[in-house]
Amino acid sequence: MTTVYYIALFLVLACTFSNTINAAPGEVKIGLQTIIPTTGLVHFSCDSGGRFDLNRNEVHDWTVPSDKIEHCFAVWNQTSCYFNAYDDSDKGHFAVHWIVEEVAFYRSQDDLLNWELRAQWGG
Repeated sequence: MTTVYYIALFLVLACTFSNTINAAPGEVKIGLQTIIPTTGLVHFSCDSGGRFDLNRNEVHDWTVPSDKIEHCFAVWNQTSCYFNAYDDSDKGHFAVHWIVEEVAFYRSQDDLLNWELRAQWGG
């Protein structure tokens, strides 16, 4: 992908996640956005985040206690994925941001600049 694409994506995500809810002391904010380029809902079920559906470019935010692991399960088309939206590797961060793409789930802790592959569909 081109540099212009990444800059545009960063600006969209920064604006989107900056308008999300704030976490109270002892809690962590989770923001999850789908950028799958095709149609169809992505269905999620998370421990504290509950059940929710997202279309392309929609965002769902919630908070979790900073001492609990947040397990999530996602279903899209005919594939699924288990992932931890928040776990011990996120401790010390006030927010965890997720992008769900057509093939994988990426996580950023706080800054939206560094994205790490954390899970893949079918995994």
